[in-house]
Amino acid sequence: MKRSWYAFMGGDPFNVENYHRLTAKPGYLCGANLCAIYATGVEIHPLDPLSNNLRDYIKKGLETELLQPFDPFFTKKYVYLKDV
Repeated sequence: MKRSWYAFMGGDPFNVENYHRLTAKPGYLCGANLCAIYATGVEIHPLDPLSNNLRDYIKKGLETELLQPFDPFFTKKYVYLKDV
């Protein structure tokens, strides 16, 4: 299934209604706040529910303030964060 980048608009980071599809990859990488996720879907919101792996990446990203998965560094990233 296809994936898209989705910007986090605030609220519960596990509710797909709080994400909106982006037309370009986000520019932020790391920070204290959730920026965007690379999730399954091509519509305005990602498919519900978010996968367990993506949920774990979101949790770890918020805990560490680092893009996820962080290790190994050259793997595909699914969660970007930013400072606001």
